[in-house]
Amino acid sequence: YISTKCLELPTDEPTQQSCIEEHIDALVKKAFQLSKPTPLPDILILIETAMIRKALEHTGGNQVQAAKMLGISRNTLRSKANLAD
Repeated sequence: YISTKCLELPTDEPTQQSCIEEHIDALVKKAFQLSKPTPLPDILILIETAMIRKALEHTGGNQVQAAKMLGISRNTLRSKANLAD
């Protein structure tokens, strides 16, 4: 999980990016320590699904706003959200 400390930093600051990267590095290290590591495609799907879910929560379910937050089209968001179900 990404600590709220990272998210409270100004978004234009490189320190926020570094903080998030540190958390991702820690998660990757933990994934590699598992007895059966998760394949990259599966991890990417998990991350993508979580980001879509959180963007939709943040926008109150507004797909257009969530898609803008994620830098994808609404159609892409809908198809990826349907695949995750």
